[in-house]
Amino acid sequence: MQHCPQCGSGNKDGAPICAGCGHALPTAEKASSKETASPLASHLPRAPSKLSFLAILSFILGFGSLAIYAVGFVFAIPGVICGHMALKRIKSSGGALRGRGLATGGLVTGYLEILLGLYGLINSI
Repeated sequence: MQHCPQCGSGNKDGAPICAGCGHALPTAEKASSKETASPLASHLPRAPSKLSFLAILSFILGFGSLAIYAVGFVFAIPGVICGHMALKRIKSSGGALRGRGLATGGLVTGYLEILLGLYGLINSI
């Protein structure tokens, strides 16, 4: 069992990330490769990261809620929820997921539609 250097929780041997905090765990392969790797190894391209599905969904729901103003809150609330979930997963993925801008755009437009809907509701009373 190996322990996370950031939070101290126990993880299975060979686990790439901590189950408690999502921090990348050091492995024996990484330690030995740092000793034998050439100085140019840090300039090699990384494996491409995956675009978060929740971030895309948040963006679509957030902007869709503004396009359909009358019932936009139906799309805005799930867009805000997906945006928060996407940001949390992107942050804890250690670079394996991307899409922070999409998730933020979905959050902003979702919250804006919720505010506009509340404003319209208050003015109609």
